[in-house]
Amino acid sequence: MTSFQTTLLVLMLGYLQELSDAQKSLISGGIAGSTGKTMTAPLSRLTVLLQVGAVQQCQHRGAMQSLVHTANNILKREGFRSFWKGNFTSVIHRFPYSAINFTLYEKVRDELCKGLFDRTLPSYLCNYYYLMMCTIYVFCDCLVMIYVMSHYTI
Repeated sequence: MTSFQTTLLVLMLGYLQELSDAQKSLISGGIAGSTGKTMTAPLSRLTVLLQVGAVQQCQHRGAMQSLVHTANNILKREGFRSFWKGNFTSVIHRFPYSAINFTLYEKVRDELCKGLFDRTLPSYLCNYYYLMMCTIYVFCDCLVMIYVMSHYTI
């Protein structure tokens, strides 16, 4: 690692320490979702190409052989980087979705945990209850927010 990279890393870590927990959750969730989307982009591209019939499928082959055949054709015709075509657009969509989802889950979990463990219920029931409530709340909230973002943008 060069001295410039080290200096940049130290500055970034210093900046991250000044952020609130909600801001850290937003950044962490967005980066995690974007990274996951980028890692699975080649499979997503192959899936889309096979679904729309943009490549010649071999009828006598199985699904796995057809997938490998399609991947080889793309690699020969367009090169390795073509597996990530359209990934930037997907990441732009995925970053806010994952950031909001992760942050809301953390906030709801923290709020439910504050008053939930009053020892009137067994702890395993409390754990199931708060996980279920967090999941339902975050799913509904993200669904509404992403719907609004995707359908009412200019």
